[in-house]
Amino acid sequence: THAMEVAPSTPSTIYLGTDGGIYKSTDSGATWTNLNNSQFSATQFMSLDLHPTDPNFSLGGTQDNGTNFYQPAGTWNRADFGDGGYAQIDQNAPDTTNVRMYHTYFNSSTLQGYGTVASTAFASDGNWSFRGCQVGGATVNGITCNGSINFYAPLERGPGNPNTIYYGSDRLYRSADTGVNHTVVSQNPISTGVPISAIGISPQNDNVRMVGLNNGELWGTSTGSSTLTDLDPTNAIPNVAIARTVVSPSTSTTAYVTLSAFGVTSVWTTTTLSSLADGIAPTWTALPGTGANLLPQVPVNAFAIDPTMTGFLYAGTDVGVYYSPDNGSNWYPFGTGLPRVAVFGIGITNSAPRQVRIATHGRGLYQHPAALGPTAAEVSIRGRVLSAKGQGVVRAGVTVTFPNGASRTAMTNQFGNFKFENVPVGEAYLFSVGHKQYEFPTQVINVNGNISNLTIFATN
Repeated sequence: THAMEVAPSTPSTIYLGTDGGIYKSTDSGATWTNLNNSQFSATQFMSLDLHPTDPNFSLGGTQDNGTNFYQPAGTWNRADFGDGGYAQIDQNAPDTTNVRMYHTYFNSSTLQGYGTVASTAFASDGNWSFRGCQVGGATVNGITCNGSINFYAPLERGPGNPNTIYYGSDRLYRSADTGVNHTVVSQNPISTGVPISAIGISPQNDNVRMVGLNNGELWGTSTGSSTLTDLDPTNAIPNVAIARTVVSPSTSTTAYVTLSAFGVTSVWTTTTLSSLADGIAPTWTALPGTGANLLPQVPVNAFAIDPTMTGFLYAGTDVGVYYSPDNGSNWYPFGTGLPRVAVFGIGITNSAPRQVRIATHGRGLYQHPAALGPTAAEVSIRGRVLSAKGQGVVRAGVTVTFPNGASRTAMTNQFGNFKFENVPVGEAYLFSVGHKQYEFPTQVINVNGNISNLTIFATN
């Protein structure tokens, strides 16, 4: 339960906000009525993974509402009960029936491990095979119950057929046989009493591995060594909880780290991960953005790299999704209609039209067309927002919407001026203005070069 309200005029009427939505009782809690409907979603996703070929197949773990999969027919099915945690789909799946899937439950000192199933036909409550230790503490499948662990322990897949599977307590486990057997591929433990919070494996090279810890420590290897190396010995990255570690899908020398903290730059990158083979720690660079195009200093809980466009990044923050078309030099809000809500999972479909699927923590699942890639030329658009009397309008929000639905917003200065940089030419863009006092018409502008005098007048 997250919230409860009692009707002041009728104390026997109670409203309850839970992990599963909103409920009402008119008899002091003896019975309850479900107030949720098809237009309302309060699902708290913890993770998301996508099928390798079918864009309509997704698997997501949720808080207290099980693990659920979205099927090609456009329907949701609960695949397993309880806490869903992290979810993974083997990328060798030949169709949408023979799909090897994995997910974690909640974890504790008497339950450490995850579930797996080899077919959607068996993906229902009680049919998942559990890999790991349970009550009694005996080591099972190579996983022991004596490790320090997060409530939602990270689970990640690597390359190979089947995909290798990695699971983290205070040590890193690896399985090459769908979880039947695990070996510890790190120090045991890495840092005493500190759980792993993030796992990143190169999609190209299973020997390139990264783990982030609750205390901000970052460890890894580029050779598959079971003795991991400190990836940030000089503490260039703030020592706060690490949310995600992601290795680029196009090169195993480039990686990204995101943080779960406020008031710090939450995305960092390196292009020198391969230096580990020579005993040299990689160099890290912050990616805060530039000028007005900054990434908010809030937790970045999810992170995705577009595999078809180098340097095209998506960051799932506590206040929605931001994207960067230039490897973090500039960040822009992504997704018209996406609420300002924490995002815990991002996936990009492989087939056209490519979609970005977004798992929120409290508002369900969304999708939006992938952002546009770079074109032959990019230009700037400068203009001014004026009242009907020709006076500059201060703090008006000017939004430019791209053909694929992505958008950027700029605020006018004290003179009513605004500007947008890096706008691809050869497209028609929708310009709209929001202000608490004035109303403005929506305009469609064809951009074929730099624009320096775009003027938008209020209608009232």
